[in-house]
Amino acid sequence: AARPVTAFEPSAIHERTRCTMALPITGLYGAFHALFDVALAANVPRLRGKTNVFLGTGDSEDLLTAVRRHGNHAEYVALALFLLSLCELHGAGMTALHVIGGAFTLGRIAHAIGVGIKPSGPRAVGALLTWLSIAGAGVYGAILAFSAAR
Repeated sequence: AARPVTAFEPSAIHERTRCTMALPITGLYGAFHALFDVALAANVPRLRGKTNVFLGTGDSEDLLTAVRRHGNHAEYVALALFLLSLCELHGAGMTALHVIGGAFTLGRIAHAIGVGIKPSGPRAVGALLTWLSIAGAGVYGAILAFSAAR
């Protein structure tokens, strides 16, 4: 009789169709951004308790800044990591992946530093690096995908 498969074991179907390609570079940037996101998010409830504002941001500039730092990071990170993973799956070079991932990461850090500063050079540089890295990953990923399809 066949032994039942537990939740932590691959099923027979999974064993036949398993993808063995790892994504170490995407994993590296994904791990960093997960921790960075939690750090940005943790600041929001801390300030909510300090200001006694539990919905919205009230009149607190500090709370508004913390909410936007976290929210803006969360708005961009999924798309960037998705595109980076597609590039990696299509065989992108390690240097190109680190240029894209590094630019995105520097952009997100600079943007988080710059939010709340008026006028803000770091925020502008961060936004530009973010957009360029996402656009670059999109174009590079499309080139790799079309090359693979031939």
